[in-house]
Amino acid sequence: MVFVVEQELPENEEWDLTDTQCRHILALHSSGEPMGTARLLADGSIGRVAVARDWRGHHIGEAIMRSAIDLARRQGHTETTVHAQVQAVAFYERLGYQVFGEPFLEVGIPHRHMCLEL
Repeated sequence: MVFVVEQELPENEEWDLTDTQCRHILALHSSGEPMGTARLLADGSIGRVAVARDWRGHHIGEAIMRSAIDLARRQGHTETTVHAQVQAVAFYERLGYQVFGEPFLEVGIPHRHMCLEL
């Protein structure tokens, strides 16, 4: 919903074959309402990090990321990477990620490569 509805990305860009081969992290309210999500890929990268508008500012994204990082560590990864939208770089830096490489466009949105040593 966040990427397709709020950021108006094409739905076909949101779903890919990787979805069936990765671990999904989902934060649910006790009512069953989804609050946020992320996915951990086999190579240790974390993607599709999103928090529903009503739940932003409640540390849901941080909790999801900490769960994904912990899962990556338990799977034996020594680092994890993200493609961070430019406006989210500070969020990932607070988690210990560092920017590397040059800015790039992904589905028309400016991103930065970021890495966290585990």
